[in-house]
Amino acid sequence: MDRIVIAEGETVFKQGARGTHAYVVQDGVIEISIVGESGDVVLGTVEKGGIFGEMALISDEPRKATVR
Repeated sequence: MDRIVIAEGETVFKQGARGTHAYVVQDGVIEISIVGESGDVVLGTVEKGGIFGEMALISDEPRKATVR
């Protein structure tokens, strides 16, 4: 398992990207959003201990949302 540090506001991955990793939040809050008709729509957040990005590995489909 690799460890990466994401700065506040930095994009982890974008909607439509190929999924190659899943992530665990060690600290902070991750925002999940999609591109809507009038701009970004926030779907939710993932907090410390949460996992995100795993569905692209399971389904072998592009990322469904942008995460920052």
